[in-house]
Order: sequence, then C-alpha cells, then structure tokens
Amino acid sequence: MENKESGIPQELLGKIRLLVFLEGLESWARDSWRKNPRLIEFYKMSRLSQVASDLEDYDRDDAARDSWRKGRPVPSFDGKDFGFITVAARNRAELKKKLMDAARSFLPDPELRSPAMDDFFCECGKRWMLGLSAGHLPECWQDFYDCCLNPCYDGSLSWDDDE
Repeated sequence: MENKESGIPQELLGKIRLLVFLEGLESWARDSWRKNPRLIEFYKMSRLSQVASDLEDYDRDDAARDSWRKGRPVPSFDGKDFGFITVAARNRAELKKKLMDAARSFLPDPELRSPAMDDFFCECGKRWMLGLSAGHLPECWQDFYDCCLNPCYDGSLSWDDDE
C-alpha cells in the first residue's frame, strides 16, 4: 500500500522513519558526549568495574580461576568491529593485563565517524533515550549502562596504569 501524498510504499516509509529516528538518537548521543566530558569518565569507570569484578571472581573462586585458565569470551574491539576474544590466563597478573587491554581496545570519540562509533553512539542514544534513564543522561558511572555489574567498585584500577 502506498502513501497517497508521497507515492512511497508504507513499508518503505516506515523503514525510512525508523532510520531517521535512529540517526537522531545517534546524533543526540554524540552531542551529549561533546557537551558532557564526564561521560567518558563514566564509560571508563564502567569498563574498569567490569574488569575488577572479573578479578574479584578470580581471587575468590577456584572454578573461576579454572575457567580463566581454559579461556573465556571478553568483549573487545579490533579497530573495525566489536566482538569477543577468548582470554586465557595462567595467573592474576596475566588476566589483569589481558582484561585491561580488552577494555582499552575501544574509547568512544564523538568526532570519529566509523561503523563502530556509529553503532556505539546509536546504542547509547537508544539506551539513554528509550531505556531506564528515560531521556536523561547518566548522572553517575553506575548508570552508564542499564545494568551495572559491579556497583560497589572502589576505583582501584586505573585506565592508564598496568600496575
């Protein structure tokens, strides 16, 4: 069925509207990052809290240590695409280094245009505009994602140091 005003099929018109909406969310998220420098710190703290959670599990649980020795999937960025790499480690220091490398593999930059950045900012826009925050930017690092895996993280890891 065609739209009588434009002559464009309804299905295509619906897809166009969705794409325009998603582009608007991405643009809003990019503008938000430019205007709110704390968002990059929230992103970093959220990633560090995930690494700290994995290290705490490693320290506390024999089954977790065995699982890390065999290898577990970890989110990573290869310079083009997001994906998962398998991280295997024989000890805590090796695990920490590999997890920190994976965490540091991606740093959001609203000025860069690439498929991965477009995807990241579109997802942020959708999450922040339509998700739990209902149109509001995160106000603390625990709110950066809809679900924080380690809300009690104490800031013990540094984005810049491997020690």
